[in-house]
Amino acid sequence: MNIDDELHRLFTDDRLDLPVRTGAEAAVVAGARRLRRRRTVVTAAVGTATVVALFAVAASLPRLVGSEPGPAAGPEVAAETTLSTVPSPPSISTGSGATVVPTSAPNAEPKPGRGTTRRNPPASGGSTSSTPKVPPALAIGPVGYLGLRLGMNSETAEATGLLVPDQPPTQGCQGYDYRTQPTGPDQHAVLISASYGIASITGRPDAVTPEGISAGSTEEDVKRAYPAATQASGQWLASATATAQYVFTLKDQTVAEIRLEFKTHDC
Repeated sequence: MNIDDELHRLFTDDRLDLPVRTGAEAAVVAGARRLRRRRTVVTAAVGTATVVALFAVAASLPRLVGSEPGPAAGPEVAAETTLSTVPSPPSISTGSGATVVPTSAPNAEPKPGRGTTRRNPPASGGSTSSTPKVPPALAIGPVGYLGLRLGMNSETAEATGLLVPDQPPTQGCQGYDYRTQPTGPDQHAVLISASYGIASITGRPDAVTPEGISAGSTEEDVKRAYPAATQASGQWLASATATAQYVFTLKDQTVAEIRLEFKTHDC
């Protein structure tokens, strides 16, 4: 017997036959399906992760680009940017073959561009405050005038260089004139009491109260600025502080003189 016959006998031996288990085909098909499903799930997961990563990178790009410092836009650049963003007005056909391009739209309000500031229109009625702004050099009250203050003693008042004595003390009070504006007989610009210090200060013709009353203001102006003012002996009295008051001397129903004084003093 040669080698070929021996091999043929071995391969045809019934003992080499393996029986097929019942349900083997179904098991193979089920395993193939499971393998296919796993591959599908893995593929979908990888695709989803890729999409999320791409979105994250895309979202971070503007921040990365915007964080890089660049040259500040000057007024010229801001103006050019604003002008370049204004759309061209549409052309209008006249019907005769000619085309008209309007230079500006009626009642159009320019939109503010980068580097420009929108200005709010002024409120109607003119002034935004009912109280006028008085220059400090002219303001009399509520507690003093120029470099003088109610209650200031005579030594400190004279040291300002604003005053000169105008007569010997009367009733315990010394009268003073402004150095540059002497008053007439029996008139005093400032009265200084030994007990109260400066008790009364008369303003110069250019003096103005913080409420805007000055020489030439009308009686109605005084009552409007000081609704609680009272009239006594032809003068209007209005509180400046808890201890001081304005005294408005009127002539022909207009303010002729303004005096700031303690409500109580001995001059």
